[in-house]
Amino acid sequence: MSKTIIAGVDGGAPAHEAAEAAARLAHAFGGKLHVVAVYDTAPDRNARESGFDPSLAAERIAADAAARLAASHPGLEVVPSAQPGPRAAETLVKLAGSLEADMIVVGNKRAKGLGRLLGSIASEVAAKAPCDVYIAHTHD
Repeated sequence: MSKTIIAGVDGGAPAHEAAEAAARLAHAFGGKLHVVAVYDTAPDRNARESGFDPSLAAERIAADAAARLAASHPGLEVVPSAQPGPRAAETLVKLAGSLEADMIVVGNKRAKGLGRLLGSIASEVAAKAPCDVYIAHTHD
Protein backbone atom coordinates (compact mmCIF):
# COMPACT_ATOMS: atom_id res chain seq x y z
CA MET A 1 0.00 0.00 0.00
CA SER A 2 1.79 3.14 -1.22
CA LYS A 3 1.27 6.27 0.84
CA THR A 4 2.07 9.92 0.45
CA ILE A 5 3.46 11.35 3.67
CA ILE A 6 4.40 14.97 4.43
CA ALA A 7 6.89 16.12 7.06
CA GLY A 8 7.68 19.75 7.78
CA VAL A 9 11.27 20.71 8.55
CA ASP A 10 12.83 23.94 9.80
CA GLY A 11 16.43 22.95 10.34
CA GLY A 12 15.92 22.24 14.05
CA ALA A 13 16.43 18.97 15.92
CA PRO A 14 12.74 18.39 16.82
CA ALA A 15 11.67 18.74 13.18
CA HIS A 16 14.46 16.39 12.14
CA GLU A 17 13.24 13.81 14.68
CA ALA A 18 9.69 14.09 13.30
CA ALA A 19 11.02 13.77 9.73
CA GLU A 20 12.91 10.60 10.75
CA ALA A 21 9.64 9.17 12.08
CA ALA A 22 7.95 10.13 8.80
CA ALA A 23 10.72 8.42 6.83
CA ARG A 24 10.31 5.21 8.84
CA LEU A 25 6.56 5.25 8.19
CA ALA A 26 6.93 6.03 4.48
CA HIS A 27 9.53 3.30 4.12
CA ALA A 28 7.32 0.76 5.91
CA PHE A 29 4.36 1.62 3.65
CA GLY A 30 6.44 1.74 0.47
CA GLY A 31 5.39 5.36 0.13
CA LYS A 32 6.76 8.71 -0.89
CA LEU A 33 7.94 11.28 1.63
CA HIS A 34 7.59 15.00 0.95
CA VAL A 35 10.00 16.99 3.12
CA VAL A 36 8.71 20.55 3.28
CA ALA A 37 10.25 23.76 4.58
CA VAL A 38 7.78 26.63 4.85
CA TYR A 39 8.98 30.20 4.43
CA ASP A 40 7.32 33.54 4.97
CA THR A 41 6.87 35.55 1.80
CA ALA A 42 7.09 38.82 3.71
CA PRO A 43 10.44 38.74 5.55
CA ASP A 44 11.27 41.62 7.84
CA ARG A 45 12.95 44.72 6.50
CA ASN A 46 16.38 43.88 7.98
CA ALA A 47 16.40 40.54 6.15
CA ARG A 48 15.51 42.20 2.85
CA GLU A 49 18.22 44.83 3.30
CA SER A 50 20.85 42.20 4.06
CA GLY A 51 19.97 40.25 0.90
CA PHE A 52 18.54 37.27 2.78
CA ASP A 53 16.21 35.23 0.57
CA PRO A 54 13.87 33.07 2.68
CA SER A 55 12.90 30.89 -0.28
CA LEU A 56 16.53 29.93 -0.91
CA ALA A 57 17.06 29.21 2.78
CA ALA A 58 13.94 27.01 2.83
CA GLU A 59 15.05 25.17 -0.30
CA ARG A 60 18.41 24.43 1.35
CA ILE A 61 16.79 23.24 4.59
CA ALA A 62 14.42 20.90 2.71
CA ALA A 63 17.17 19.60 0.40
CA ASP A 64 19.57 18.93 3.28
CA ALA A 65 16.91 17.12 5.29
CA ALA A 66 15.82 15.09 2.26
CA ALA A 67 19.41 14.07 1.51
CA ARG A 68 19.96 12.88 5.10
CA LEU A 69 16.71 10.93 5.10
CA ALA A 70 17.35 9.34 1.70
CA ALA A 71 20.83 8.29 2.85
CA SER A 72 19.52 6.71 6.05
CA HIS A 73 16.55 5.04 4.31
CA PRO A 74 17.84 3.54 1.03
CA GLY A 75 15.13 3.02 -1.56
CA LEU A 76 12.79 5.62 -0.05
CA GLU A 77 11.58 8.28 -2.47
CA VAL A 78 12.12 11.61 -0.73
CA VAL A 79 10.93 14.83 -2.38
CA PRO A 80 12.19 18.12 -0.93
CA SER A 81 10.27 21.35 -1.40
CA ALA A 82 10.08 24.91 -0.13
CA GLN A 83 6.54 26.24 0.23
CA PRO A 84 5.54 29.87 0.73
CA GLY A 85 3.13 30.62 3.52
CA PRO A 86 2.72 32.80 6.54
CA ARG A 87 2.07 29.85 8.90
CA ALA A 88 3.67 26.41 8.77
CA ALA A 89 0.61 24.46 9.94
CA GLU A 90 -1.73 26.12 7.45
CA THR A 91 0.73 25.57 4.61
CA LEU A 92 1.25 21.88 5.48
CA VAL A 93 -2.51 21.32 5.63
CA LYS A 94 -3.05 22.99 2.24
CA LEU A 95 -0.24 20.98 0.68
CA ALA A 96 -1.71 17.77 2.08
CA GLY A 97 -4.97 18.58 0.34
CA SER A 98 -3.34 19.35 -3.00
CA LEU A 99 -1.16 16.22 -2.90
CA GLU A 100 -4.02 14.07 -1.58
CA ALA A 101 -1.59 13.03 1.14
CA ASP A 102 -2.36 10.12 3.40
CA MET A 103 -0.55 11.51 6.42
CA ILE A 104 1.19 14.55 7.88
CA VAL A 105 3.88 13.91 10.47
CA VAL A 106 4.63 16.65 12.99
CA GLY A 107 6.58 16.81 16.21
CA ASN A 108 5.23 17.57 19.65
CA LYS A 109 7.83 20.22 20.44
CA ARG A 110 6.84 21.91 23.64
CA ALA A 111 5.42 25.36 23.36
CA LYS A 112 4.16 27.89 25.87
CA GLY A 113 0.57 28.95 26.36
CA LEU A 114 -2.40 27.17 24.80
CA GLY A 115 -0.31 25.00 22.48
CA ARG A 116 1.89 23.60 25.23
CA LEU A 117 0.32 20.14 25.33
CA LEU A 118 1.15 19.22 21.74
CA GLY A 119 2.82 22.30 20.35
CA SER A 120 1.02 24.92 18.34
CA ILE A 121 1.84 23.48 14.91
CA ALA A 122 0.87 19.96 15.96
CA SER A 123 -2.38 21.21 17.46
CA GLU A 124 -3.37 23.19 14.38
CA VAL A 125 -2.42 20.42 11.93
CA ALA A 126 -4.33 17.84 13.97
CA ALA A 127 -7.42 20.07 14.01
CA LYS A 128 -7.43 20.96 10.31
CA ALA A 129 -5.71 18.19 8.34
CA PRO A 130 -7.60 16.46 5.51
CA CYS A 131 -5.73 13.24 6.30
CA ASP A 132 -4.26 11.25 9.17
CA VAL A 133 -1.81 13.02 11.46
CA TYR A 134 1.04 11.30 13.25
CA ILE A 135 2.51 13.24 16.16
CA ALA A 136 6.08 12.11 16.77
CA HIS A 137 7.62 12.33 20.23
CA THR A 138 10.31 14.99 19.78
CA HIS A 139 11.14 16.17 23.29
CA ASP A 140 12.33 14.69 26.56
